[in-house]
Amino acid sequence: MPPFGGPCRVEVPGGKWSDVNGGLTYTDRVQGACSATLLQFYASKHASSAPIEHWREAILAGRIAINGQIVFDPQAPVPPNAILEFRRPGWAEPPAPTFLDVLWWDSHVVAVHKPSGLQVLPAGPVHERCTLTLLRRFHEQHAAELKGMPAPVHRLGRGTSGVLICACSEAARSKLSRDFVDHGAANEGRLRKVYRTLVQGLVEADQGEIVVPIGRIEYPGVRGGLYAARPDGGPGAKPSSSHYTVLRRDQAAKTTLVDVEIFTGRPHQIRIHMAALGHPLVGDPLYAPGGLPLLPPAAAAEQSDTTQLAGQGALSEPAAAAAAGQQANGAAAAGGGVGRGAGAWDGSGALPQRPQGLVMPGDCGYLLHSRVLEFDHPVTGERVLATCLPPPELRLPSEGEAAQALPSAPAVPADMQ
Repeated sequence: MPPFGGPCRVEVPGGKWSDVNGGLTYTDRVQGACSATLLQFYASKHASSAPIEHWREAILAGRIAINGQIVFDPQAPVPPNAILEFRRPGWAEPPAPTFLDVLWWDSHVVAVHKPSGLQVLPAGPVHERCTLTLLRRFHEQHAAELKGMPAPVHRLGRGTSGVLICACSEAARSKLSRDFVDHGAANEGRLRKVYRTLVQGLVEADQGEIVVPIGRIEYPGVRGGLYAARPDGGPGAKPSSSHYTVLRRDQAAKTTLVDVEIFTGRPHQIRIHMAALGHPLVGDPLYAPGGLPLLPPAAAAEQSDTTQLAGQGALSEPAAAAAAGQQANGAAAAGGGVGRGAGAWDGSGALPQRPQGLVMPGDCGYLLHSRVLEFDHPVTGERVLATCLPPPELRLPSEGEAAQALPSAPAVPADMQ
């Protein structure tokens, strides 16, 4: 099916992100009568986001409004059914690429090449420097041809590059989201996903299956827990299946280049499964052999305080798709916790401080590339094959620039590792 447009690059205006983002407005809707004062309301409902003295400072600084009117009195009563708005000041976000390469698109689906270092959705300290912001810009340029604002239907880790599929209508988003959840076994599913990565050590077998369950474990700074290998199963552990194929072994460097096809869509699945096999990704700062974090949770907890860096946990693919759809449709941040999606608030626009030595899931450093994505078009039913040339470090000698019209993603700068 011919696309409306061929390859193109979407960039941040001027090629530079703003030094400080525009901040966030969080909305709470009071149900019925409320006996609390304004300070009591925020200090109790959002106690995990900031201590009471920070909420007092926010009210005195005029950052909180009741029914659209700014209130400076911490002891002001909260009226029945009131709408409360807290304006969080802007903050400097982590460095990120300023571009997104569109591979092909039609009115229903957009396939893009996400560079390593660019987060897909707003979360943690990232609010504006993400793929969704650049998709909005693409929509502004092609609104007449698109059925709606493109939103990702699956997730790629911040450090992962390659093919990302986005849907432009609710019908397309719903169909593709279901397909991404229900992959099926090899040659049986409606979706095929193949990644390229470089792992530590020399993988002995030329190919093999990895069926280690994946679930959450307690980990400081990650609300809800960190995804990791759960070989013994247990509550919350989900069946997970991957197939790897060895492409090249480097005896001198003691590394192995592999293609990995995944049949389930668990967060960080390839990073966890290759580590569970005993071969973590080269440069992965988080997962150790066995598929657990390099820094044991108990040891990390000793370095951490009780504050969590909210929003750092990865979303499942259907949750990511739903969140992207809400963001794409302009939904305001609301109600679920002032720290959610932007990191716990300390009363200013500064980012929350991470405990020394603590590694988070979004930290880069590894080489992982979404190379092939094959799926049924959500409207026409035609089989669609989207491919993206890996970066030079992950290429075979037979793969060259001629295989792709767009340049491959550049290496991640040192300050983004």
